[in-house]
Amino acid sequence: MVRSVIATRKQGILHAHLAALLFGGTALFAKLIPLAADVITFWRTVVAMFVMWLLCRLTGRSMKLERRRDVYYQIGLGAMFGIHWATYYASIQVSTVAIGITSLFVAPVLSVLIEAVMRREWPNVVDLLLCGVVFLGVLCLIPNFDWNSGYLKGVVLGVISALFLALRQNLHHRSRAKNSSSLVLLFYQLIGIAVLFAYAGVGVPQDDLKDNWVNLLLLGVFFTAIPHFLNVSALRELEAKSVLIITSLMVPYGIVLGLFFLDEVPAPRTLIGCLLVMLAATAENLRMRR
Repeated sequence: MVRSVIATRKQGILHAHLAALLFGGTALFAKLIPLAADVITFWRTVVAMFVMWLLCRLTGRSMKLERRRDVYYQIGLGAMFGIHWATYYASIQVSTVAIGITSLFVAPVLSVLIEAVMRREWPNVVDLLLCGVVFLGVLCLIPNFDWNSGYLKGVVLGVISALFLALRQNLHHRSRAKNSSSLVLLFYQLIGIAVLFAYAGVGVPQDDLKDNWVNLLLLGVFFTAIPHFLNVSALRELEAKSVLIITSLMVPYGIVLGLFFLDEVPAPRTLIGCLLVMLAATAENLRMRR
């Protein structure tokens, strides 16, 4: 019995680390695929949607939600998720992997502030202090405030991406359908993304797709559908706070991958900002799970 528990925990840790590594790797495709962020988002979604449907069927999950309004609600959440993806990729395209992926981790702190607004109450002192740490970290990411340099644009787009991610997470937790399989809910959210960015998929030249179909398949299968599946598996095998801590490693994973595959060397100032944002985000995640 004890050996079984230990084996399950080891498997959960492995799944969580693989998911974090693959989530970190998604950032590379913003630079590896020479297409607009909305085009990448659409085709990434189409591929991931098919794989997610296949995974749900193979694991015996029912694709039906209890009420029709739940379907519409999840599709609406998907639209928010899609804006998060597109702005995240746009952030990396105009700046660097380190700036984009670090800006994204503003989301846990923003999520707490949004929750406070929804409850019509003031955030507590600790939350405000963590917001201050995040603000300092974000400032460290910006070497200068010249809009044309790309760094400021990258941070702004990254924070917008984090805002939509935080909104999606908060509204997801309020959903009555949240007791359904996470993979099934994600499938319906992917439908929302595909609908929102259908214009981008229709308008892209066929030659561009032919030149990038391998990377689009890799992104949709191994860096979108698979890490979400692994993350759900990890949540069944580990405590949620443990998975959240491991997931935060997608930041250093992404930065290291950017160093090896894109030759992007973060400045010391950027690394300091990254550390501050990661510490604040991890602390907020742990507080939210108590």
